[in-house]
Amino acid sequence: MIKISQVGTGQELFTLGRHTNTLNSAAFSPDGRFIVTTSLDKKAVLWDASIGSELLTFSGHNEAIESAAFSPDATRLVTAGTDGTLKIWDLAPSHEVLTLFHPTGNPSWFAISPDGAFLVMTGDSSSHPEVWQFSQKFIPAGKNEVARKLLTLNGHTDYVRGLTFRPGRFTYRNGQF
Repeated sequence: MIKISQVGTGQELFTLGRHTNTLNSAAFSPDGRFIVTTSLDKKAVLWDASIGSELLTFSGHNEAIESAAFSPDATRLVTAGTDGTLKIWDLAPSHEVLTLFHPTGNPSWFAISPDGAFLVMTGDSSSHPEVWQFSQKFIPAGKNEVARKLLTLNGHTDYVRGLTFRPGRFTYRNGQF
């Protein structure tokens, strides 16, 4: 269960508790309207961030969902599962748009560019992040356009365990810890 509290006072606002197994992650949408939680129960749950009510449940991974993130415009959700897939979901109407497969393991770490045009991901046992480009910025809702793998980033000697984009530019930061 996840408790949402007021930072200034510590007052608990509500508790999110729909999952039937251990929670793995939680994230707010860029506009602050939604929260997504992921779990070992193979589900991602979308919540209304103002009152804590459950809005949608996303099922489709064959194993646990490790993490999730929203598209920059908060119309799409990306989930990373231990089944070796990264899934992109449309929030309205709720459905799976695209599945990307990671060749060397679970796509545990990923980042979406600020403009929504690129996604970079790496897996549990990978030292070579992959950059994917969308034919439209983060596949706008209602379109069935696909993503293509743009390139593989080589040069790391150990697992890459963090990815992020620099706002306003096509540069990214990745790191091995």
